[in-house]
Amino acid sequence: MMKQLAVSEWCEWYRHYEASPWGAEVEQLNIARLCAVIANSSGRYKSSLKPADFMPGKPQEQTAADQKNIMKSLMAAQHGT
Repeated sequence: MMKQLAVSEWCEWYRHYEASPWGAEVEQLNIARLCAVIANSSGRYKSSLKPADFMPGKPQEQTAADQKNIMKSLMAAQHGT
């Protein structure tokens, strides 16, 4: 059976969500923050990475030079240099 939600109960849930949000977006942001901390502590990046760099979304276009640098980084990581 479906139960209707009273306005007062809806308001209570809304206040709870504002105080402590939940859902996929919040989980993705928390994981992105963790990824940024790990990446920045590795010392392999010249500039600091931000959580936004790890958030799913619109793919970024890569130039041939970008792809070459990514492959160099992967090869260096694999060979421990």
